[in-house]
Amino acid sequence: KTCDQTQKVIMNIMRKLVGGSRGSNEPSLNSVMSGGHHSALGLMHLKKLFSEYLHPTHPLSEKEKDEKLYQMQPLFNKVFGNSPTSDLMDKFPDSLLFCQHVSKLMVAEIRKRAKNQSTEAASWSIVQFLEIENNEESSNGWMLLTTINLLASGDASFIEVMTTCALPSTLVKCLYLFFDLNKNFLKQYSSLLRGEL
Repeated sequence: KTCDQTQKVIMNIMRKLVGGSRGSNEPSLNSVMSGGHHSALGLMHLKKLFSEYLHPTHPLSEKEKDEKLYQMQPLFNKVFGNSPTSDLMDKFPDSLLFCQHVSKLMVAEIRKRAKNQSTEAASWSIVQFLEIENNEESSNGWMLLTTINLLASGDASFIEVMTTCALPSTLVKCLYLFFDLNKNFLKQYSSLLRGEL
């Protein structure tokens, strides 16, 4: 069962990284933002939250900062999930800065889970972080990955920011760890790509 769960999570992550599925729950993510008015309100709220994150009224601990950033992920995806990528820069001028903070958070979360652990333990810890739990919006790792996927489809400057934060290389290392976790996965994944499963 653990092996099957791992394969399912890895396939979801691969689809996300390759730009595929956003998950079966996406209509519920976007239903709140169905109209232009709601989208505009969501965007205003996102800008307000990010401004408060950047300029807090009192000093925040790292944990508090991370929690605030996680709270913005569902809203960001609701606002920009079905928008053209050009909207990112036009409607959210701080989007590059947002990308930087999100990228650093993902790298920190992965490194924290991989530190001082065996390959298998590190792999499993990262898989659990990226897994969808009860729903997408309450799954911090998955929402972070969804945000990164959305940002990566934008202007090349977003990729440059991610690269500066070592996000692409960190995600590649994750894939190597995942393959180590389950030796049969590579064979099954290759078969899936060839349409044999």
